[in-house]
Amino acid sequence: MAGAMRLALRQARDTMAEAGTTEPLRFTAALGNGETLYAFRYASDDLAPSLYYKCTDGGVVVVSEPLDSDQSGTWVRLPKGSMLRFSPSQDREPVVSEFAV
Repeated sequence: MAGAMRLALRQARDTMAEAGTTEPLRFTAALGNGETLYAFRYASDDLAPSLYYKCTDGGVVVVSEPLDSDQSGTWVRLPKGSMLRFSPSQDREPVVSEFAV
């Protein structure tokens, strides 16, 4: 999944450059295949859109902004230029790794 997303973002960035677009490419997404959840936070500049996740009894919730006023620190901001992967059958916690394009 990461490889396909990386390729798609490279193609989008190249297409923007060919068209003379000077605006940055900013991207967040959450995708799943029925078994594994993937979330991405990327920007070609320093202003990546926000993306948060929270572990629950039933899995992981991914949102652009926290859904509630929970101040206990349970919402975690996904770092810029990173990817989250969570598969309930394999992982106890989400796996966060660097995502460079």
